[in-house]
Parts: sequence; C-alpha cells; structure tokens
Amino acid sequence: MIEKLFPKPLATAILSSYGKEEITEIRLRVGKPVVIHLMDRREYLHRGVSCYMATQSDIDRVVAVASGFSVYAANDELVRGFMHFESGVRIGACGYGTVEKGSVLSLKTITSLAIRIPHEVKGCADSFFEKIDKSALIVSPPGCGKTTMLRELARLSSDKLTTLIIDERFEIAGVGISLDVGNCDVISGVPKTVAYENTIRAMNPELIVTDELFRQEDVAAVLDIMRSGVRVYASVHAKDLSSLEASAVFSPLLKEVGAAVVLTDKPRVGTVKEVRFA
Repeated sequence: MIEKLFPKPLATAILSSYGKEEITEIRLRVGKPVVIHLMDRREYLHRGVSCYMATQSDIDRVVAVASGFSVYAANDELVRGFMHFESGVRIGACGYGTVEKGSVLSLKTITSLAIRIPHEVKGCADSFFEKIDKSALIVSPPGCGKTTMLRELARLSSDKLTTLIIDERFEIAGVGISLDVGNCDVISGVPKTVAYENTIRAMNPELIVTDELFRQEDVAAVLDIMRSGVRVYASVHAKDLSSLEASAVFSPLLKEVGAAVVLTDKPRVGTVKEVRFA
C-alpha cells in the first residue's frame, strides 16, 4: 500500500526506516517534516541526517492515487474531510475550501494529509469478549485503536450472531471487504442513519457493528436499534467514561449498553485501560 500510494522517494524513506506493521498514521504538511505515528511513539521521518520535508507535490500525488486520478470524483468525500483507499486506509484532508451558504463545496488546494493505516490485531478482544452479552461501546481519544477493536469484535461475533457492519468510511472492512471481518454482511460508504433503517429491514441482523458516533441523530438511531432487540457495537471519541457520563448526548447511550471498553495508547496503541459491565 505504501509503495502504491506515496511518491517513490517518500515511500522508500518510510519503508527503509520502519516496518509496515509498526505504522499507525503518516502525516504530511506542506513544507513541514513528515510525521510517522507508531504503535508506541511518533517520530519525524528522516532522509539521511535531515528531516524529510513534505512538498505540495507529495500531497498532490497521494490525493491523485487515492482518488483514482480523478479528484472531482472524490469531491463528495473530500468536502467531509476525508478520502478512502484500499485495505481500509482513511486519508484525512485539510486545505483551502470553497464555501457557499455555510456548506463546503470543495477543497481547492489540499495542504495536509493524515493517512491512517489499519491493522488486524487478532486476539486484542480476548480478555473481555466472552463476557459481552449485550450492546457495547469502544471508547477512547482519536488514534487509540477503536476501529481495530471493532474489527476484531465483528470477526469473533460473526461465528455466533448474524452480524452486519455499517462501514461509512470504509475503515472497518476496507474497500471490497479487504480486511478480515469474518462471516459478516457489510454495507460501505452509506451514512449511518440511512443504513440503519434500510439494513435492519433487509438483512435481519442480530448484531450491528458501526464506527464512530458523533451526532445526536447517530445516538438516537442506535438507541432505537438497541430497543428493537438488535445488539450494537460502536465507537465513541472520549477521554474516559466520566466524560461520556457528563455528556447530554452520550450519557443515555452509556446507560443502555451492557459493556464499555476504554482504550489508550499507553504504553502502546490499543491497550485496554478499563472494561465496565452493566
């Protein structure tokens, strides 16, 4: 993936310094050092004794490859701040936008990218999986392994429950279900609130696995699903459970789930910090 997505000099610098399995994120900012996020630390990328400085050309190349050399075709994603690439790679984007009536119409010049590298960590849920018998939340700040944990929970659950993954940003299962999620049904690239209603009627799932909940309508939809008898595993951005308890949006959800798993990146990404059962 790195060889395909990045310009050759940048890809060579990355792969000569790090193993693919170590990297969780690569950040490019025009005129700034390339930052490599690893499982247990982050570092500036070096080429020889100097930091590798990202150029506009580097960023343009990544965007071109990820969009299939048609940035226009990827505009619907870019105005929401991201693009997807093969194998579950998500690319966050910032730059100069065009806004009309409060809505972003396009990103004219992209000046920074955050390339998230997915990992399959089989066994990461073994310490608590068998104890979950209701819906569950995976909780952490960004970049602590929530999606990896959801992927593993989906894989393990698919042998026991009819499992549906709602993969709005192609992160859990990847493009074309390129990551191991077991025997799951997958709907990708569809907003959660649309997918919930359509897939429950069409696919009759016993468990829905979905990625980050942000908005009030996301939470309301998940609560409706849970109250209809379908189990839900979802992720939420928060520092800890007390932060969720203090949130008017998320506290009702926390009260309804059977388990809440808090992750941290100390000493490394994906460390289980706390598991609370109802």
